[in-house]
Order: sequence, then C-alpha cells, then structure tokens
Amino acid sequence: PSKGSMLYGALQVQPDAIVPSRPASPGQVDFTRLFRLQGGTGEKITGMIEFDGLLVATKRRLVASIDFVGGNYAVPDIVSTGVCCASPNTLVPKDNVLMFLSDRGLQATTRRGVTNLNSPEYIGDNISTFVQDSVDRRYLSKAYAAVNRKRRQYTCELRTKGEDHQNYRFTCDLTAEGPIYSLYRLPNLPAVAAKLLIDGGAYSSFG
Repeated sequence: PSKGSMLYGALQVQPDAIVPSRPASPGQVDFTRLFRLQGGTGEKITGMIEFDGLLVATKRRLVASIDFVGGNYAVPDIVSTGVCCASPNTLVPKDNVLMFLSDRGLQATTRRGVTNLNSPEYIGDNISTFVQDSVDRRYLSKAYAAVNRKRRQYTCELRTKGEDHQNYRFTCDLTAEGPIYSLYRLPNLPAVAAKLLIDGGAYSSFG
C-alpha cells in the first residue's frame, strides 16, 4: 500500500507515528512524510501489517486502516477505538481474515468494500475468558502467533500467571462450520512462526 516503501512505526522520537522510507530504499527514511496515528488511547503504535492492499496499524485502543494517496500522503481511517493488538507478533492474515490477540481475547476483522475494514470482533468466549483470567498481561506484548496454512489454524503462544516463560498454546481452526478452539500446555517455547517448505509443500509451523 505504500508504493514500494518500507514502513516504520513506534519511533523513539514519536512513538505514535509511522514513517515510510524512500521508494525502493528501505534504509533511507523520509521524515517529511511522517504522520501520527491520532485518536483512541495509547502512546505508541503496537502493531502494523499489510492486509489485502491496506496498511493496518494499531494502538492501545485503536485499529486503523491507512491508504496512501498518490504514494505520498497517508490517509488513516479509524476502524475501532475499543480494541487493540496486544502484540505485533500476533497480527496474522489468513485469506480474507486478519486475526490478532487483544487484552480481551482473539479478534478478527475482514475487508469492508474497497477501501476499509470491518470493525474487529471477538471469535471465542472461551479464549477470551482464558486470556482475561489466566494470562499474565504484563507479558502479552511477547505473545507470538502463526498460521498453519495446511490446517487453516491460527496458533498463539502465551505466558500464564506465575510462570517464567511462554507455557500455553491456543489454536483456532477456521472451518466452514465456524471456529474451533483448543488449549494446550507447553514446554518452554518462546516463539512460533510459519515457513514454506523448500520443496514447495505446505507451510509448517515451528517454534
């Protein structure tokens, strides 16, 4: 969406700002195009991702889609001021759904029309209860997630209260009948990611 530029957020000089690099030069930041993500609550950007042609950015209590007019001027459109992305590493797109972890549970949003997003929605009361009652919120920013594309499964690693490492994993399978959730206790697994196999096979999740 930024016309070939790398985008940087949560800047030390302006935590609630986003700035693009010069086109095709990710190491050359163009501070003349810096813009602040105003509205909602929160002092800094908590997540950024490209989703279906839009830049999606979040703060403590804000989700916004951002388009670039003529490749030069950012036009933010606030989608919600009621939810947040707790960790940038949990923003994961799957087909036409963007999923992320908030401090209240798992959220999902989809495209609305050509230029915007639908308001994020909770997609599981049981996961919401687990996150609010059992997870150590001080370490939500260290949560990691990935998608097992073969199984259409969102996988997220979390740290519960009284533990010294990520020790639980929940999964969300996106099925035709609706989302299906599972919760597992883990050994020490601090991160999770997905990788396309060298032989061109399905994506594999690993920690």
